[in-house]
Amino acid sequence: MNFWDVILSIFWFMLLFAWIWLLITIFADERTLAQAQRQDQALRQYVQDAAVSQPSAADELAKLATLRDQGAISEHEFAHAEAKVLGTPSPGSAAAAPNPQPSVH
Repeated sequence: MNFWDVILSIFWFMLLFAWIWLLITIFADERTLAQAQRQDQALRQYVQDAAVSQPSAADELAKLATLRDQGAISEHEFAHAEAKVLGTPSPGSAAAAPNPQPSVH
């Protein structure tokens, strides 16, 4: 076996190695892409389900107003629940009516 036969054999071996490496890379990328698409779809479905399942503040206030109009809850209970939905201090609470401090002279 002469020198050029060895060089040619090394070349064919390297070419075979590069071809196998390319195939592995392509198949790995396809699986990674498919997995990323599945995860993206699952995330979108979760966000969509979470957005649909939580009523808006306007819906909650409408339900509270209906209960108040039907007499199921009092005006005070309505005001307290409304403040809770809106995230504000409820009327009549300590945070809504600050305690005036007597001035000391």
